[in-house]
Amino acid sequence: MVAAQAVQPEASKDPKAAAPAAPAMEVPKPPPELDQLKPLEGTWNCHGSLPAGAMGPGSPAQTFNAKMSMKKGLDGFWYVMDYAERKSKTHPIAIKAHGTMGYDTLNKKFIMIGADNLGGWMTETGTGWDGDQFVFTGEGVMMGQKAASRDTIASTGAGEFTWTTEMKMGSAPDFQPGGVSTCRRASAK
Repeated sequence: MVAAQAVQPEASKDPKAAAPAAPAMEVPKPPPELDQLKPLEGTWNCHGSLPAGAMGPGSPAQTFNAKMSMKKGLDGFWYVMDYAERKSKTHPIAIKAHGTMGYDTLNKKFIMIGADNLGGWMTETGTGWDGDQFVFTGEGVMMGQKAASRDTIASTGAGEFTWTTEMKMGSAPDFQPGGVSTCRRASAK
């Protein structure tokens, strides 16, 4: 028995040697659906309004100015957004937000992920432009409460859109107006 074992060739101890070569991983490319977000790319000057109660019970109606920018990032797979309202005497709590918009190729939906300077966050999805409107819906936490949200972006002409936010906070039965901003493309300097 010992002699027979000595005659047999020894099997390779390198597990890679016996395994077939794996195909090279193909580097993904940004999905073409992202082109639907291109009209929102750029720097925008916004004028917004909040209804009474939008910043908590008893808060007055408010108006404000804001700046928003949106540009492609992360090797073209996402649009990166920054938004900042200007604080004023009549708008003492100015929201700042940072987020991304992209396309989920697995679930075939657009996705928006955002966070703000008050500790809030949202994850929303949408199906794309329907005529002149793009609607995102989702949930997160706002003002320390669980919240459902609906954001509607409406193209109102060349270089202009409105962004309407509606919220359903806590156990509220339905969406309430959360504010409307009209944004115009900032002129190049």
